[in-house]
Amino acid sequence: MLMFHETEVKRIGESFRRMKPTLEQIEFKKTRTVSIHDEAFSRLTQLNSLVIVYNSLKTIKRSMFPSSLYFLDLTGNKLTDLPDDIFTDMPALRDVLLEKNQLKHFSSAVLERLYDTTLQQVTLSDNPIICDCSVKWYTQKEKRSVRVTGNCDIPENLHGWRLIQLSPGDFGYCRK
Repeated sequence: MLMFHETEVKRIGESFRRMKPTLEQIEFKKTRTVSIHDEAFSRLTQLNSLVIVYNSLKTIKRSMFPSSLYFLDLTGNKLTDLPDDIFTDMPALRDVLLEKNQLKHFSSAVLERLYDTTLQQVTLSDNPIICDCSVKWYTQKEKRSVRVTGNCDIPENLHGWRLIQLSPGDFGYCRK
């Protein structure tokens, strides 16, 4: 395990690609991290837990992470969106924590493919989620296969509603 706590690591650079591929856990907590090299962790073939919390990350890419991850925690960053392919080719992924970011949308392109994987939980709590027609697809899924937690921020009539409470009837105004 490799841990960085309250030590400044502004950029997780290319040098992480040279780490021993047998490394299983890495944690960056309150390190003021603002960016990650495009392939920083991709060669760490046995990395199963990656925690980068309470930092200032604004963007992430699929190429940054190995396929071996089963736990990914990006709580308390400044992420505003997720690339459509972010969880592609991550067959062991079980838990994803994205709490306390700036995520407004969770698209079907990002999450829908996870319903056929081992994923058990995606936590989106404390994000300003917009519960509009773009999330109607979620109300039509079997919600027990993947637990997605979070609350609607807007529109006003759904403010504070838990995502799991939403039903297709809440989006009757949306086109099919």
